[in-house]
Amino acid sequence: MKIMYNVAATRRILNLPPNAQVKIQIWDKVIWVHVKGKRPTFLSKKLYHDHFAQFRREGAKGVKISFVDGFKAQGVKEVYDLDPQDTHIECGCQDFAFQKEAWGRGCCKHGYALLGMFGYSSLQDYVVSKGG
Repeated sequence: MKIMYNVAATRRILNLPPNAQVKIQIWDKVIWVHVKGKRPTFLSKKLYHDHFAQFRREGAKGVKISFVDGFKAQGVKEVYDLDPQDTHIECGCQDFAFQKEAWGRGCCKHGYALLGMFGYSSLQDYVVSKGG
């Protein structure tokens, strides 16, 4: 499940610089982490789950949403089409494609920006409001 448990996420969780040498191993209930020059440690999978959504919520703050023949999200380099469904927000970005491949649905920063425009702070609240 490299989309959630990965070295980049580990660096962000531990507030390490992007060039820090980090190794991880995904175990049953924890992630084993070794940062070069430090003792290995364990991080909970829950920490990664919380970080996954929070990282995307933070990224959503810089996304501009418009409505022109459907919802559009202005990314750094591209404009992405957004399609609100009852269980998720479809997006044309690569992050959403990875999530959809892994879990069948998901929510990228563009989706979180649209959820915020709709008045929701989480995908779960949105899904519940749709009867899901």
